[in-house]
Amino acid sequence: MRRTTLVVILIALAIGASLFVRASGRRPVIGFAYARTGAAYLDLARSALAERGVAIPEFVHDSVSPQETSDGALAQAAAFVDRNDVAVVVGPSNSRHALATAPAYNAAGLSHIVPSATSRRLRDAGGATFTLVPDDSVEGDFLARFGRHTLQARRAVVFYVNDEYGEGLRAGIVATFGAIGGVMEEAIPIGEEMDVATLMASVMRRHRPDVIFSAARSYETGRLLGAARQYAPGVPVVAGDGAYLPAQPERFAGGDLSGLYVLSFWVYDSTDASHRAFADRVRRILGTEPTPEDALTEDALGLATALRSTA
Repeated sequence: MRRTTLVVILIALAIGASLFVRASGRRPVIGFAYARTGAAYLDLARSALAERGVAIPEFVHDSVSPQETSDGALAQAAAFVDRNDVAVVVGPSNSRHALATAPAYNAAGLSHIVPSATSRRLRDAGGATFTLVPDDSVEGDFLARFGRHTLQARRAVVFYVNDEYGEGLRAGIVATFGAIGGVMEEAIPIGEEMDVATLMASVMRRHRPDVIFSAARSYETGRLLGAARQYAPGVPVVAGDGAYLPAQPERFAGGDLSGLYVLSFWVYDSTDASHRAFADRVRRILGTEPTPEDALTEDALGLATALRSTA
């Protein structure tokens, strides 16, 4: 749940400069670029700040839209930019919307922290854009090395969702797996309406992979895992951070997650007091078990609060 100290210091120095420009002597506020369903994260952050004795800032967010959309993210960015008192923006939650809104924030000199988006294109989004997690090239490299070296896989296939997340992760996996002596047999796009079982059967007739990579989210990865159990028994499925919601894979695999490996940017450690306190907050406020997304979002809001308080 804690980010590297050096990274936080560098972000703090860079964002701090823009806080003084944006605030213009007025009390700044924090923009939260999530839709209405993300408002519970603000309650999580308020609780965490109160527990640490930190003054709770003013948060502004979209309290109307039921879910994030491209148009909604752009409209929200315009609203934040128009407010002179907004000093830092946290979000959006995914690569597509983060990339779409980055030009507006950078043109306005409005710093924003992106908690969980992984697109490598965010590196070039501008000096006002800061990400908390490794990008898809780093993540893909790690997954490929895990498959090749840890699982001793020589031949692989990768299934990917056809968006900024899936395409970037696929590219990272394919590039590294080939570079370290593996053979990437095929990269296959996967969509919600596809017959995954038939697709898996066809792929297994053409190839005999030692590992199946999933550059997809929990729903698609669950369907891949279920199909692999039928047509590729014993072949491990290795997935990126977008698949870290175990309910979907469990559903499609009959509750058996053996052979599934999912990368996570945060793992709950019950021996750590701060982790236990965080988990208690999540259970009380969100009503669920803590996830990496919860940890990253709380951290981003906490970092934005610390920076806001320096303005």
